Amino acid sequence: DLVRRTWISTFPFSHLDLLRGTAQPAASVGYANPDFDRLMAESDAIPDRDAYYARMREAEALAVADMAIIPVMHDTLRRLADPRLRGFIPNAASVHPAKFMWLEE
Repeated sequence: DLVRRTWISTFPFSHLDLLRGTAQPAASVGYANPDFDRLMAESDAIPDRDAYYARMREAEALAVADMAIIPVMHDTLRRLADPRLRGFIPNAASVHPAKFMWLEE
């Protein structure tokens, strides 16, 4: 079976939550690995950012080795904006509230 999913995240590693054995059915991709789940649970309890990232990289490496997901494409967005536009901040979620933008003369 082949499924195409799109995932947008503004937080590093949140895509790995989809691979947890405890993921909600609507989000789950059907991946099951107790070692992966253990690494993810351990990372949840780590308060130090560098140690957290290290543990998450271990979990990600395990999922990649298991070929839990195979990225086949990467979406890109392009925005054409007048150079006088201020308040426009590019972001991963592509959310741009107009109330914070203005044109500078």
